[in-house]
Amino acid sequence: CMKIIYAWLGFSVFTLLGVSGGLLFYQLMARFNVPIDFFTFVFIDLNIAVGGMICVFYHGPMMAKQGYLMLFCVIVAWALSFFPDWTCWALLAMLAVYDIIAVLSPCGPLKELIKISQERQEFLPGLLYEAGPQKGGPLYRRGAAAASSNTAEAGPESSVAPPSVGASSPTPTAAPATAAAQDPARSAL
Repeated sequence: CMKIIYAWLGFSVFTLLGVSGGLLFYQLMARFNVPIDFFTFVFIDLNIAVGGMICVFYHGPMMAKQGYLMLFCVIVAWALSFFPDWTCWALLAMLAVYDIIAVLSPCGPLKELIKISQERQEFLPGLLYEAGPQKGGPLYRRGAAAASSNTAEAGPESSVAPPSVGASSPTPTAAPATAAAQDPARSAL
């Protein structure tokens, strides 16, 4: 069943990047009067589509993964710009209602998916939870210090020193112990 879901999601990402992204790329080339032959266009389009599918569904750098996810949003927004205004507003309203039900409802699909994933001790598939803190950023250092804390009874407040006023970056009191603690994405795998 999971193979079917992954195949369907992979196909959708490939067609979104390959077909819709190719149409957007073609219109940009025509708009800015950039000459490009057919083979170069197909080569670039297929590389972006295959690279996006590999980067999103397999192991890829977080910056590239987030870049592809932003590209998905741009392509979908561009495609929605061809619909009448009332259609876009109706879709936005339905999406907002579904999102509220999916996230906040005690029996919503997102809560059920998280519960099943925790029971099976599996990583959440697909495009969920892909916006982790970047390596070297202040949130990353705080998360790495909290993850390396070995004392369960101490709580998160004692594992990270509070940032001082005027300091350029917060200083954690505990250093990361393992490679998994240094990279939150690696520990989720």
